[in-house]
Amino acid sequence: MRAIVAGGGDVKVRPLLRKITLATPNYGYEKRQKELAKKRKKEDKLKNKTERKGAGDFAGSDSPDAGGQENNVGEPGVGSIS
Repeated sequence: MRAIVAGGGDVKVRPLLRKITLATPNYGYEKRQKELAKKRKKEDKLKNKTERKGAGDFAGSDSPDAGGQENNVGEPGVGSIS
């Protein structure tokens, strides 16, 4: 391809050889974000579960069964070796 210039000289004109590329998805980044979201959701779920469980323990802590086993060393037959 040649273009005619006003001065009478020929100038070569190159066609656009630049290839246009589209952005490609970054699958590694997407996977990491998905894993982080899953981890965050799991932690929030566990936190809510422990909060609910903790709130239940305070309400029923008056009964001896709610607090776990009591150490009754002074009573015969319970917690002591005879």
